[in-house]
Amino acid sequence: MRSKPVRILTLGLPLALLGAQFVGPSPVAANAAGANGASQIQHVVVLMQENRSFDHYFGQLPNEGQPAVNGEPANASNPNPLNPSGPPITVFHKTPYCEVADLDHSWNGTHKEWDGGKMDGFTAANVNPADPTGSRTMGYYDQRDLPFYYALDNTFAVGDHYFASALTQTFPNRFYLLAGTSFGHIRNDFPGATGYTAAAGTLPQVSFVDPIFVATNTVENDEHPPSNVQVGENFAANVIYALFKSPNWGSSAMFLTYDEHGGFYDHLPPPSAIPPDGIPPMLISGDTPGAFDRYGIRVPVTVISPYARSHFVSHVVNDHTSILHFIETRFDLGTLTRRDAAANPMLEFFNFKNAAFATPPALPAAPIDPAQLAACASMPSNTGV
Repeated sequence: MRSKPVRILTLGLPLALLGAQFVGPSPVAANAAGANGASQIQHVVVLMQENRSFDHYFGQLPNEGQPAVNGEPANASNPNPLNPSGPPITVFHKTPYCEVADLDHSWNGTHKEWDGGKMDGFTAANVNPADPTGSRTMGYYDQRDLPFYYALDNTFAVGDHYFASALTQTFPNRFYLLAGTSFGHIRNDFPGATGYTAAAGTLPQVSFVDPIFVATNTVENDEHPPSNVQVGENFAANVIYALFKSPNWGSSAMFLTYDEHGGFYDHLPPPSAIPPDGIPPMLISGDTPGAFDRYGIRVPVTVISPYARSHFVSHVVNDHTSILHFIETRFDLGTLTRRDAAANPMLEFFNFKNAAFATPPALPAAPIDPAQLAACASMPSNTGV
């Protein structure tokens, strides 16, 4: 018997589900939520930030509290576009918290960065007058820069094989989260929609929370380059702390992830994926040939819940449709496309028999360095997603 209609609240996010078609029951089986214990979860919260790869943010986790993570190799590199036969550009600790310019995360740019799985086109794709070698793509942050995030990921459950859904930019990947497909779109060219607001203490069954997408880089809090990463971390921390304090905490599960890599390097080649439907990419003259048969670049994901496994790393391949499939599984809904029907529903992140975080853990603050904030004020701001 199907559960009552799921209440979905979007905060500033297009509800692309309205244009999707159901393709049948979830392969996890009807009533899987009860069988797997997922019925403990009454509220699902999704916060999808912008444009950061796994290695760029959390490639240092193996050296900073979580040795089970597939982190960034110390000698990872890309060719120097100004001297391709010379010494390569290796990964390095990035000290500025803003970028001199945005990075290429378009369909064409991402395919160039992926380079058939060689993962060696990141520097060439990101050459810019302010960065002639494209070296900014190889920079990483660590717990000195993002102390809240590193504590969060050393406490709750994370995945090191979680990929964007397509080798392209923001809107198409967000559509996969909501609808299991981008309906052929490979650019940020889908019409928007009006958002809604929520009353405190009355979380619906499913909530999508959005940050400020386009603003000055000291205000924008979606973490999209060139905006200040600590401003975004502070926003996410406030959302998480609000959930900790909510009467709904005991029955909630929050998924924190990133829509795509934003042009930043990651060493792990994305695997092949099941095309969601028969709709081909909307390619135009000059576009790189391709299909929706491969995941995008690896991005971070953290599951925050009383029932999240403590200090856990999932090595299972997941993507944005895995979050969608979790929602479908929990609320006994049919799947939308072939992609989400085949997606892993991320149940391995949970132990529904033991609420390890019935009392929310104490985590450090998410500071905003005033000197970095002042430096960012004089740098370019974001103009798109």
